[in-house]
Amino acid sequence: MEMYAVHRLRSRHNAGFSLIELIMLLVTMGILALVLTPLFERKPFYEKGFYDEVAAAARYARTLAVTSGCEVQLSISSNAYVLNQRATDCTTGAFTKNVIHPGGRAATFSGSAPAEITLAMTNNPVVFKALGNTADQIDRTVTVGSKSFTIIGATGFVQAP
Repeated sequence: MEMYAVHRLRSRHNAGFSLIELIMLLVTMGILALVLTPLFERKPFYEKGFYDEVAAAARYARTLAVTSGCEVQLSISSNAYVLNQRATDCTTGAFTKNVIHPGGRAATFSGSAPAEITLAMTNNPVVFKALGNTADQIDRTVTVGSKSFTIIGATGFVQAP
């Protein structure tokens, strides 16, 4: 009987961390966070995220042109992209009508590159026609930082690895 009471007392005493152990754990985690945080580089994550965003914008421009029957322009300037449609009708007029973002985030389907990321496109801008192909049927390479994808002119297909 006495043995049971001693065992019960010991198990209560060993049922968790002491205050000193918790403080040491927090101090150790803080030191690790201070040492390892500078090693975590954000640029690759920003680059991949913006790359996916621009590729999705190009795909959406092609899809919108096919479904609406109206031409859609993707233009890139100053490390930003924007989607526009013709102002007067589907085939004439300047590309001044903003494409509304389908997610409801903004009245304009556009985006800007993060500070360290560059954005460029050969043969800028690209116009997607109602059949999905580009107006001039020239292939384009879109470069986002160190990554790139191709817009196939004959089909408008966005070929991203």
